[in-house]
Amino acid sequence: SAKLHTYANALTNASGLLISKIGSFLNFIRYKVMMDNSERGGSLKNIHAHYDLSNDLFTSFLDKETLMYSSAIYDAIAAPPDHSSGLVFRGTLEQAQWRKLDTLLARAQIKPGQTMLDIGFGWGGLSLHSARKYGCKVTGITLSVEQMALATERVKKEGLEHLISFEVCDYRTFARRVENQGKFDRVLSCEMIEAVGHEHLGEFFWAVEQVLSHDGILVMEAITTPEARYETYRRSTDFINTIIFPGSCCPSLHALMDAAYQHSRLTLEHIDNIGLHYAQTLAEWRRRFN
Repeated sequence: SAKLHTYANALTNASGLLISKIGSFLNFIRYKVMMDNSERGGSLKNIHAHYDLSNDLFTSFLDKETLMYSSAIYDAIAAPPDHSSGLVFRGTLEQAQWRKLDTLLARAQIKPGQTMLDIGFGWGGLSLHSARKYGCKVTGITLSVEQMALATERVKKEGLEHLISFEVCDYRTFARRVENQGKFDRVLSCEMIEAVGHEHLGEFFWAVEQVLSHDGILVMEAITTPEARYETYRRSTDFINTIIFPGSCCPSLHALMDAAYQHSRLTLEHIDNIGLHYAQTLAEWRRRFN
């Protein structure tokens, strides 16, 4: 009786494991086939599934001034010895997001009146700040119609239509247009690369090189995956890349560099790690949402 019970439990566990493995495999096939970030519709469908849920949803937890849906950069100081964390983050989310925008523009070495392409402009925070502070001629592209609508409203409200233009367009389609070849002094992309997909990273850097001037600069903010688990990560599926952000992939630093070096002449000049600031940003988003 005891042996039969043991065998039954083992069979049940084995059956459960087999079903789980089959489910994971089918989910991975669905991820690769149905959620591929292709130029002809795949990316548009994936972006629509997340960013077009509603602007009201996102404005319920994002900062009220920039509406940036990406990590902020707080005023961080070393924590006292008796503190549980290594850093103490000072200031509001709004202040931290303004600091992040200024950091991105400083890294881009933006000069007054330059042309700038904002790939995946979100709700327009970076584009608005670039035009307002430096008088940049900004072009923004996105695949989200909801973001486009609200961002356009914000531009009109500030009277910056003469400096900012937005368009719903895939970055690859945009780069192929003859009139965009070498057009931009600077290209900025703030946490858009996660929607590109591992197989399309090379296409992204190719597209950036097409539109950059010969002495242009690309500045990116990206969520990355540690090298040690990247290969396992990109060959599997989870709640985030199939439900929350369909088709998403947070690339490793090596994957980004490899794609850039193989598909463009872009080279890495500088990198900042703001991971701890993201943890604080997420905590503040959760607090505001609740």
